[in-house]
Amino acid sequence: MLKEYSSLISELREKIVDCSTQHDLANIKSFYLGKNGIVPNEFLKLRTASPDERKLLGSNLNNLKNEVQKLITIKTMELSSLKSIKEKQTDVSLPGNNISIGARHPVNLTISKITDILARSGFNVVDGLEIEDEF
Repeated sequence: MLKEYSSLISELREKIVDCSTQHDLANIKSFYLGKNGIVPNEFLKLRTASPDERKLLGSNLNNLKNEVQKLITIKTMELSSLKSIKEKQTDVSLPGNNISIGARHPVNLTISKITDILARSGFNVVDGLEIEDEF
């Protein structure tokens, strides 16, 4: 590979090491492989190259493109695995989920409503034995 292309690869490796999000990686990918990126612009040089140079240049450019794609896919997998690991971790410092106590039984609700209505009418609630017995 030409010296110029090996410097591009080393520059890409430095940028990828500094990359920490998928968005940054997408920007790097478009910078190198996008429509007006560095690699496609290098492929335009094939038009003006002589047939002998074309073989060597084409081979070098294909190697460059494959290397750039390989580095970017490796970093994509690293970022996606980091993201999945972060999602799986539980933060123990957060408050726990509230456990709902439940609802009152319908019979108890009905007794409460009837008791309230009768209390407003002047009746009193008395607790005690239901049957008074001499024994």
